[in-house]
Amino acid sequence: MSSHHSKRSAIQDARLRRLCALVFREYRKTGNSAKNENLKHIRRILWGIRGWGENLKSVGCDPEILEVGILISDLAKEPHLIKKYSSQYGDSPFRAFLDHSRSSLREVNYLRKKVGIDNKTWRKILGAVIGHDGPSIPGSWWKHNYEKEIGHPYARIHTIECLIHTYFDRIDQGGIFRTLNGQLNGGLRKISYDLYQKEGPFKGNLPATVQEVFSNTRGGTYHQLTYLDHVLAPRFLKGSPLPKIIQVIKEKFEDAENYFQYVIIDKNRGNQVQISLPTGDQVVVYDLDHFWSELAKVTPKRGMVEMCRWRQRSSA
Repeated sequence: MSSHHSKRSAIQDARLRRLCALVFREYRKTGNSAKNENLKHIRRILWGIRGWGENLKSVGCDPEILEVGILISDLAKEPHLIKKYSSQYGDSPFRAFLDHSRSSLREVNYLRKKVGIDNKTWRKILGAVIGHDGPSIPGSWWKHNYEKEIGHPYARIHTIECLIHTYFDRIDQGGIFRTLNGQLNGGLRKISYDLYQKEGPFKGNLPATVQEVFSNTRGGTYHQLTYLDHVLAPRFLKGSPLPKIIQVIKEKFEDAENYFQYVIIDKNRGNQVQISLPTGDQVVVYDLDHFWSELAKVTPKRGMVEMCRWRQRSSA
């Protein structure tokens, strides 16, 4: 039986398991775990890598270190820690958010000393975290804002654990994944709510929000994945193909594209979006909750589809 049938954690070291328990406790301080999009993002990635231990080891990746690194990497995105660390960034939550990896490591450094994790192991964990928000591509939103606000270059990826971590982080950002209860989840959904609810050009604008996540967000993710494939992966894998775990998650990322063939955005219809259901019915939705609940009723067919479909109508 291939190893990826088992979804148990790869972490065997009792100290690392204790550390993970303490980190999960910090995430849960935010409140309802089911509504914590940051924690859900981390859990999706952890679920994706579990059971692939032998495949990860075949390319020199330590599955224990990778799993711990993923878990702690976004801890300082939690509201209570953004608040805690903002004072170190001129009382700017945005700057604290941009440098969340560094703050996460500061926070967990206290915890790892409590449970007795040695410096050598800790340095390996650091290597799985630092740079995972990249790849820091010239002209990218992250690179531009990080270097402008923080004042120094964003860290490069320098371990195989971080390379695998970055693939999963970027794919989750630009993907949609169906949960066991049939709902759609993933980075596109999370980002859509960030855009739709927060102050800015997309607030309350359903068509613009849907358009943004299915075109620009995914387009940016494709750009990052291309850089990983053609620049960084060859450097770490020394000419060997990508491990099967990356090929599988890439296929899931491609599948998310096909949902958009069922979405119709009509510029002349105001603040609404239409969804074509498998029954042939056209459902009109006026808010983001309704959009995602109706889109979950779709079972997309595989195949290339356009990044974005606009229905133009004459005003006559």
